[in-house]
Amino acid sequence: MHHNHVLLEGEKMAKSTGNLVLLHDLLKAHEPMALRFYLLQTHYRSPMDFTWEGLEGAKKGYGRLLHAYREVRERKKAAPPGTTPELERALDALEKAFMEAIEDDLSTPEPSPPSSPSSPS
Repeated sequence: MHHNHVLLEGEKMAKSTGNLVLLHDLLKAHEPMALRFYLLQTHYRSPMDFTWEGLEGAKKGYGRLLHAYREVRERKKAAPPGTTPELERALDALEKAFMEAIEDDLSTPEPSPPSSPSSPS
């Protein structure tokens, strides 16, 4: 799979002009999953403007996502059985929204569903 067109800092990538970034060079310097996370933020049929700032932002975003995933997994594991129904519903809603987006032309940049209102205090 590939993107429609990939630009580098707003200009068309071209070997002849030296305006080119090679994947193997990126993988030497950056975590592969963070790079994948960055590439999936643009729909594959849309042009993508590769920027170093965008890649750095994706690395930070991927780190936050990974931290949140691990935190939820640990808290869910530590919770007594039957005490996390709201969390279960939220996770089910996220999974359903993700699957709908993926099944809709592999729409990876689809925004997440709105969060459910907090329970009253």
